[in-house]
Amino acid sequence: MEKVFITGGTGFIGIPLVNALLNQENIDKIMVLVRDKEKANNLLSSSLEKAISLGKEISLIQGDITQENLSVSSNDLEKLKKVSEVFHLASNVSLSNEERDREKIFNTNLKGTKNLLEIFKNSSNIRNIYYFSSAYVCGKTSKLVEENWLEKPEEFRNYYEETKWLSEELLKRYVEKYNLPIVILRPGIIGMSYKSQLQDTKNQTIYLYGCILLKIINSLENEESIRILGKNSSFNLIPSKDLINLLLKIRDQKIKKRIYNLTNSNNFSTDYFIKGFKGSIRCNCILVENLDPSDTSENERLFQNYTKPFLKYIQNSNIKWETKNTKELRSKLSLETKDNDWFREHIKMYFNTIKNGK
Repeated sequence: MEKVFITGGTGFIGIPLVNALLNQENIDKIMVLVRDKEKANNLLSSSLEKAISLGKEISLIQGDITQENLSVSSNDLEKLKKVSEVFHLASNVSLSNEERDREKIFNTNLKGTKNLLEIFKNSSNIRNIYYFSSAYVCGKTSKLVEENWLEKPEEFRNYYEETKWLSEELLKRYVEKYNLPIVILRPGIIGMSYKSQLQDTKNQTIYLYGCILLKIINSLENEESIRILGKNSSFNLIPSKDLINLLLKIRDQKIKKRIYNLTNSNNFSTDYFIKGFKGSIRCNCILVENLDPSDTSENERLFQNYTKPFLKYIQNSNIKWETKNTKELRSKLSLETKDNDWFREHIKMYFNTIKNGK
């Protein structure tokens, strides 16, 4: 039976992943790195109950990803060295490129990854280390993003992208020096699949973007309209359920690829985001390609200011990813390619749920 270790196990993807791993017959113990055991107990309460009902164990390991040896006790450190699989999800997902945020993002995303690798670099027990990177590790590019190590992009949109690329370079060195069995997963923007994720999504990517828009809409008077940058732009999203199912299928493979671009085969149009939004929220939103700063309303300026981290994605959005490493797996899982109509209904459902307070 396998013993696995997860960082970021109380997060947006971490909780459903813990539940999915509990259903794997060959896993009997899951160790989860947490900073606050009491808070983690609350977040994972249903998972802990599920583990007991299945005769399995979830062990909460108190520590800090930014510290040497993850700041765990010597006893816990010895337990970690005996695990056979690691799922490294812990990440600072801020899209900030403000200098004041740089150290915090680098400490979690890059230093944290190095701290974890140092624990397992000489392990004779480790069989797989799954590292959650990002499809946007490619930075700004017009090239097809291959499922391979990437050259340094000419420009990153933010520190998050930069730390993901630097972490992949770090992983490459550990593969070459220690022959670590590392698998890199590059998901696109991760979409909500479960209503239990609703509260978390309000601070996540496109959902946060929509929630900010909703606040602005609620402040508009009468028939006032708002223009939004984003015409002819697109982005990539993968539902969390699809992501986890693909990960479990990858885990089952005897011979694994080094890197998987876990993206939807088609990008989604910003236009369909607005269509879905309008399907649930009565508003007069107009997508435009450009906005003259001297000819914008106060609400338009407010929206641009609050959504500043997203603007660089909207202005350079038509990236294409190679997905040959998951083509067969998608077929086996019967995962349909999601299209713009699906995306419109997804956004409509999301904001209907928020509107109805469910």
